[in-house]
Parts: sequence; structure tokens; C-alpha cells
Amino acid sequence: MKKYTPLISPKNLSKLYSIFGYAALGYYYEIIKKLYNTENLILEVKKIRKIAKEMKIKEKTLQHFIETCNELYDESGNSLLSSNGKYFWCKKLILEKYNNKIKQHKGRGRTKIPIEKSIKFKNAKNINLTQDQYDKLKHRYGAVFINNAIQILNTWLEKKGRLAKNYLNRNNYGHFRRDSWVITATKELLNSIEEHIIQTPDGPILINKVL
Repeated sequence: MKKYTPLISPKNLSKLYSIFGYAALGYYYEIIKKLYNTENLILEVKKIRKIAKEMKIKEKTLQHFIETCNELYDESGNSLLSSNGKYFWCKKLILEKYNNKIKQHKGRGRTKIPIEKSIKFKNAKNINLTQDQYDKLKHRYGAVFINNAIQILNTWLEKKGRLAKNYLNRNNYGHFRRDSWVITATKELLNSIEEHIIQTPDGPILINKVL
């Protein structure tokens, strides 16, 4: 709960203390806690009576407290608590929880696989895939299809263009997602030729037009 509890400036805290006494901070944190435990981080105003009973304070006191917090603003211009007559919420709580979710998502990322674990491709020296990854791709697309896809990606990496340089000496498994340009380009290539052999700089590759 601590990381999601918006701080109150000394000025605003002093104002709350002057009206509600030193219990004011406890009121605020208790309301934030209840908001945090809701699905959308908002509560209906009609629930104030129940909340006041749980907090063991008068309903009018809690109503006055929320109205007062609605008139006090933090350094970002957000009120301590906001209300539209039907619902009340804390905008800063919503922003803090949202930003924390973004950080958690970014922190997950994909596990980096050392290229030392890559298998050797005789005609695609720039491609880095583990044996397990290659087997999965063959199962997903078929050996003929994925070998052509590997050649397309290898040719792109070989040119060492500005963007391609970012993917040299890195695991290339992500390039073979179903929505990737490599897979799309492979489908277009195989659908555009009549022969069952495609010539590449590294030699001929047997292809199957029926995908």
C-alpha cells in the first residue's frame, strides 16, 4: 500500500489538521486504501455512510473531509480527492498505479539468450537460433518455409543497413513471429514464383508453393 499512497504536502496537511485534527492523515490513508482495493479506483458517493461506519466517524465528517480534499491541490494541480457528486476518486493514485504497471511491464522483457548457444547454419551465417527455437519454427511453419525465411532474414542482415546492424550478433527468434515482415516476405516470395527451386547467393533451395 505504501508505494501507491499519494503524499500530502505540508501546507495541505496543515490545513487538514486545522479542520479535522491529527486524525486527518489517517482519514486520508484509509480512503486511499479503500479506493485502491476497488476495481476502477473509484467509489460511489452513496457509499460514504457505510465507509464512515467502518472508519468509526460521523457520515457528515467524512463528507466534509472529502469536500475539503476536493478543494486542496498538489504541486501537479491534482486535488487530493476528486468528486463529481456521484463518485469520488484520487487522480494521483490512479496515475501512480498506472505508471507502476508500466514499469513492471517494461521490467519483464524477454530473456536474453546468448548467441553462444546458437546452432550453425551453413548458408546463413548471420542467423542466431538455438536448436530448440529452430525445431519450434520448423514445427510451426514447416522446414521448407522456415529455411526460406531464414535466407531472407540472412540476406537482410548481410547488407548491414542502418537498422539491420542493430540485430547482428543477437538472437533472431523474434524475427519469425507470425506477424513479422520476414514471414510476410516469405509468403509473398513463395506465392510469386512458379518453379520449385529458388536460387540464392548461397545456392538453390527447394521450396513448396503450397503453404
